[in-house]
Amino acid sequence: MSAVYYLLAIGAGLGITLQTTLNGQLAKGVGGDSVAAALFSFTAGAVCLGLFSLMRGGIVTSLAQLKSPPLCPRLTFESGPGDRGADQRWGSYR
Repeated sequence: MSAVYYLLAIGAGLGITLQTTLNGQLAKGVGGDSVAAALFSFTAGAVCLGLFSLMRGGIVTSLAQLKSPPLCPRLTFESGPGDRGADQRWGSYR
């Protein structure tokens, strides 16, 4: 099983290197503006993920089951055997 983790780590490293190279080339294409290149890259990724989820099916049903999107995630820390008073440190949001 540890070989799988090594392959995942190598793949993640290659992916980061590839993304950095592509973002650099994209920045050159948009006049050297790295923020515009990042915005373009993230927008293209979001559009691709949206199209993939629509083609896969079930996204409309999943979104319809949401009661309301959370505006601010609540901090909920479960107390465990080694935890001393997580509710006291973070406040109880339950």
